[in-house]
Amino acid sequence: MAARRGGAAWRGGAAWRGGAAWRGGAAGTPRRGRESGWENRCLGRGVIDIVAGMTDSPLRERLRKALPVAMKARDRDATTALRATLAAIDNAEAVTPAEGVPGSLAIEVLPVGAGATEVARRTLTEQEVEQIVRAELAERETAADEYERVGHPDRAEKLRSEARSLATHLK
Repeated sequence: MAARRGGAAWRGGAAWRGGAAWRGGAAGTPRRGRESGWENRCLGRGVIDIVAGMTDSPLRERLRKALPVAMKARDRDATTALRATLAAIDNAEAVTPAEGVPGSLAIEVLPVGAGATEVARRTLTEQEVEQIVRAELAERETAADEYERVGHPDRAEKLRSEARSLATHLK
């Protein structure tokens, strides 16, 4: 007979919290995650080892492929640096509005239709992408030096770790 609202299962009994059904296996079986060593397999390979094999692809593609690897390895510094750098590349591809288009138009003057105001994004060359990554790298190193100067070595080390993770993607 199924447990009613007042039964052990409803009140948080073994079947809901501590029982085998909650853990995904028999009693004593570790859950997938930290206990099972899943993250240790990712950390054991290292982000640098995986990315080293990607040098034949364009820089932007290597950065995009390295992001999920860093996320799975739970490398916060590399994840932060990769996300910020990819965002900077995306921002550089944005097209500036045309000179003759006013900022706010009356409804009657607005272009009508799906995609009427869409403009193709700029296409960056490999050298432009590399310049953006180098600028992000230099910005982190400069900020780390500034943090060192004002007495925040922990923040400086975090920025230097981000810079090292970006430097591994440059040739």
